[in-house]
Amino acid sequence: MMMSGSLYMIPVTLGDAGYNATIPVMVSELTCSLRLFAVEEVRTARRYLRLIDKTFPIDDSLFFEIGKHSSPEDLEPFFKKIAAGSNAGVMSEAGMPGIADPGAIVALEAHKRGIKVIPLTGPSSIMLGLAASGLNGQSFAFNGYLPVSPAEKSKAIRDLEKRAADGQTQIFIETPFRNEKMFTELISSCKQSTLLCIACDITTPSENIVTKTISEWKKSKPVLAGKQVVFMIGI
Repeated sequence: MMMSGSLYMIPVTLGDAGYNATIPVMVSELTCSLRLFAVEEVRTARRYLRLIDKTFPIDDSLFFEIGKHSSPEDLEPFFKKIAAGSNAGVMSEAGMPGIADPGAIVALEAHKRGIKVIPLTGPSSIMLGLAASGLNGQSFAFNGYLPVSPAEKSKAIRDLEKRAADGQTQIFIETPFRNEKMFTELISSCKQSTLLCIACDITTPSENIVTKTISEWKKSKPVLAGKQVVFMIGI
């Protein structure tokens, strides 16, 4: 009986970071050995594969696009290939797959089918930001995106601040074009003494990670438009 293949959770670079600085050589080599991928966007996945290997055989590879509404039925041809013995990879648009992206759908379905899921080492903006923040790394929660509605967003921030006051660092993200609105909401909703870490463009040449109190941030508004930002609230 043929053994099924394995599913690798493949990290990619964050932003314009050089892959040699953030992706281990063995991870790049394993990635280039695969010919079956589940990805958020085929074009950027192909571009990344050609970045780490200029001779990567794109035309000999199969790509399945995934999104937050992907279903097991959509992935049936993908998993049939794995069941037949092919190893496969899941790639996010940036950083680690399965964290704040639809790669988790693929990993869960693999577990249901008895397929081995193997995470590979690579950059995670959430973990790297937390490590550099100085905030509590013993107890923390990642909250994804906050509500878009101003009223709901303000309430969500106050709720996160209450949890942070109990000692649990609260981590969340925002789309680049809403970063500055998020900052404005944070400094108007949070207490003066609350700590806010803003981690921008992690691992890229423009990386900037700073933790200050809300009262200190009010004196020095950062430029956040268009940047990849991880926000963290703590005490």
